[in-house]
Amino acid sequence: MKQETIDQVLKFRDDRNWRQFHNPKDLAISISLEASELLEIFQWSAEDVRCEDKMDRIREELADVLNYCILMADACGLDLDEIIQEKVRKNAEKYPVDQAFGSKEKYTELKAAKRKEKETPVIRAVRGDITKINDVDAIVNAANTTLLGGGGVDGAIHRAAGPDLLKECRTLGGCETGKAKITGAYNLPCRYVIHTPGPIWRGGRQGERELLASCYRSCLELAVENGIRKIAFPSISTGVYHFPVKEAADIAVQTARRFAAEHPGSLDLVEWVLFDDHTMQVYTEAVNASD
Repeated sequence: MKQETIDQVLKFRDDRNWRQFHNPKDLAISISLEASELLEIFQWSAEDVRCEDKMDRIREELADVLNYCILMADACGLDLDEIIQEKVRKNAEKYPVDQAFGSKEKYTELKAAKRKEKETPVIRAVRGDITKINDVDAIVNAANTTLLGGGGVDGAIHRAAGPDLLKECRTLGGCETGKAKITGAYNLPCRYVIHTPGPIWRGGRQGERELLASCYRSCLELAVENGIRKIAFPSISTGVYHFPVKEAADIAVQTARRFAAEHPGSLDLVEWVLFDDHTMQVYTEAVNASD
């Protein structure tokens, strides 16, 4: 896009003192609305795609989309031309000519793969302190059935969140093993805490595996219900409840992948935040094995 065109759009805005109204969030909404108008045009029959009336509408809506894109780039301090060039470079790397050239079927296959990639969350294990994770919407607390705090991760989360977390937990009436309940996060660097009591390992003959899977599913269900797209788990039940780490990791990762497949596009990130080398290694192997 010519710099002269970009300058004209920005001058039009500044001459009317509209910069104050053009924050990134509102501009993103405007881009989405104009793009939906474009999509509506193409809901008409394909035969008249080049009819004069339709082409006039396409020009008008496309101009609006580009106009808002220029304003968005400026509001975020980004160089639009540089963004486009970078995208072209990345696409060239992602879709090499020798792989992408050919039939419509090949193009459709590539588009389907890209769509599936967007619908599938990143699933990973990371080393760290779950009370300090700041890139998720919610963290999961490996709670006890009273939800009133305890040792290990449970105690650490309550200490970091502050006394208001305990006050809210007192109103919940506890929680059954394998179920989950949600609260605010208070002083933690996320929006929510999802509390789930994991099973105590009793040799594997009392439904422990099923209960652990239920913990993860219950948490993920609550996440989707509350618009949570990024969630961090600890290693549930592998501390004082003595659930074997290898089995726990396999159940955790398999349950998360199964849930993501059943709810495409609902989650962006599912991660386990682990504080010791052995648990980190076991979860990393579980994640890699299920890819």
